[in-house]
Amino acid sequence: EAENLLNGYVSFLKGMASRIDAETANLFLVEESSASSQSGTSSSSDWDVEFPLYTRALQFTSPDRADPVRLSALAMCLDLLRWAAGSGGETDDAETLPQGERIGIARHVCHPSRIHSVVSTRCTR
Repeated sequence: EAENLLNGYVSFLKGMASRIDAETANLFLVEESSASSQSGTSSSSDWDVEFPLYTRALQFTSPDRADPVRLSALAMCLDLLRWAAGSGGETDDAETLPQGERIGIARHVCHPSRIHSVVSTRCTR
């Protein structure tokens, strides 16, 4: 029963991830300005961005999860990365994400602990 609930939750997250676009991105990102932007010298690259949807998806990629859950979570991570990179998707004519937010997402995703989460799932099986 708990596994069915988990499958439903991951499907819900995947559904949210599939509907993210440039207009709704601000609903999925948490931005915190750095000290330099507070001093009046802000630029789009001065923002630290948290991406909770991606972070949550990574939590379900661990090897101890059931294969359907783990594979859905990995697919969701890759879809979110493809979206953030601006490389196509279902609608190529869609408005792309602003460069500052793309850089912020890249910083968040490329944090060593998050890279380890993705790589370790592939190396342990």
